[in-house]
Amino acid sequence: MFKFYLNRKTTLFTYHLLFQAKKIILKQNYRSTNNILKKANLLIKKNHNGFGKELKSSLGDGSEVFFNQFFNANSEADFVIKEIDRLVAKHQCRYGDVAILYRYNTLERLFENNLMKKRIPYKILGNISFYQRKEIKDLIAYLKVLMDTDQNFYLQRIINVPSRKIGKVTFQKIEEISQNQNLSFFAALNHYPPDSKIIKHIVSFQTLIQKMKDKLHSHSFNKLEEIVDYVDKTVGYSDTLREKPDSLETQNALDYIQELKNVFAESNTEFEGTVLEKLNQLLDQISLYSQDKRDDNDQVKLATVHKAKGMEFKVVFIIGFEENIFPLNNSKDPDDTFDLEEERRLAYVAITRAKEHLYLTSVAQRMKYGQFVKLEISSFVKEMNFPLTNPNDAYFNKTTKIRPANPHQAFLYQIGDKVEHNAFGCGTVIEIKIPLITISFLPPYGIKKLDIKHPSFKKVESLVSTLQKQNNPFDE
Repeated sequence: MFKFYLNRKTTLFTYHLLFQAKKIILKQNYRSTNNILKKANLLIKKNHNGFGKELKSSLGDGSEVFFNQFFNANSEADFVIKEIDRLVAKHQCRYGDVAILYRYNTLERLFENNLMKKRIPYKILGNISFYQRKEIKDLIAYLKVLMDTDQNFYLQRIINVPSRKIGKVTFQKIEEISQNQNLSFFAALNHYPPDSKIIKHIVSFQTLIQKMKDKLHSHSFNKLEEIVDYVDKTVGYSDTLREKPDSLETQNALDYIQELKNVFAESNTEFEGTVLEKLNQLLDQISLYSQDKRDDNDQVKLATVHKAKGMEFKVVFIIGFEENIFPLNNSKDPDDTFDLEEERRLAYVAITRAKEHLYLTSVAQRMKYGQFVKLEISSFVKEMNFPLTNPNDAYFNKTTKIRPANPHQAFLYQIGDKVEHNAFGCGTVIEIKIPLITISFLPPYGIKKLDIKHPSFKKVESLVSTLQKQNNPFDE
């Protein structure tokens, strides 16, 4: 499509040369401040296929464009969410004035997670939520069933996924047996007529589920991502997708499955307990993820740069400015500049969505296939003349450094202390029985028993200081 667009542009150049047509360059921009336009102009000047122009604004210089390279995607997302909260708290914008833009869809997941944890309303433009995608819901359903085969809702979702020739009529018969004999859907499979033509497919499904369940509960796994990878391979989910004709939809589905495995890999240090206990906590958290229902006009917008065309926002964050991400390198020919110029146009479009505040970010490493991969800062950042700094900045040290557990930490807590957990947010200590501490978190997380020395939570306020803040009635 874009090469066709370039051919049209080439025709336009030819028309201009042949007929000496008059050029009228539109230079006035009515959306962005000059500091934003300066960066956009520096970038697009590197393209040679097009009429040169330099946009100007009558809105003044405005604030400086921000760029920083963070150590990893977690610190990048943490900064963006905190900065949004800061701007809203200072009444510089509303949530609906903010957009987070990215080159491709899988980058959205971490930001979606953080927005949900912070209860910040958001909307994904032109796409569905990560956890609402079919392939993600299917694999999560498998894991739910392996934890408890009596979960009818999830079992009914996966009984014919991938296709096992268990059709609608068979499904209805199983459901009828379940209701008439007051059995779970899984138990009802044992009561299906043995002389039926479909019985071999039902037995095959039962055997598959039981095999995976036994494997899961035999403590054979050391890491969470090993579990989801095992389920994916055993049921042949990704393999079934690969058998379909090549398409963008199929590739996106495979990319999202890989991103789900990254979610599980990242969660190894977020939860406490055995691998099974961690899996149960992670599945609970995923089940609780839901968007706040608020006015559509007051939600942070998440979108690919393609979907953002024609839009404008008071505040724009463009994430993932790394080589092979933005620009995305699709060309097999190193001398072919077409793809690079098209990527540059996309970056130009993304930058000029911002009206007042523009933030560009990159990271030194991202998780890919369960491992961290080192990345280089995008060449586009260099073309915009940003001063490049080492990612080991003050913000990185502050947000990603994990201190070892303090041997005296157990004695720092008392009942009534306020704590903050990386995943569950704010809570109150209600019981201490070394080595465990029981904390009551805000809904929907409830009461959790945790290792008192685990670095995933910290005390933010003691009971004594809480009482000192309260008014003493005898002083009146």
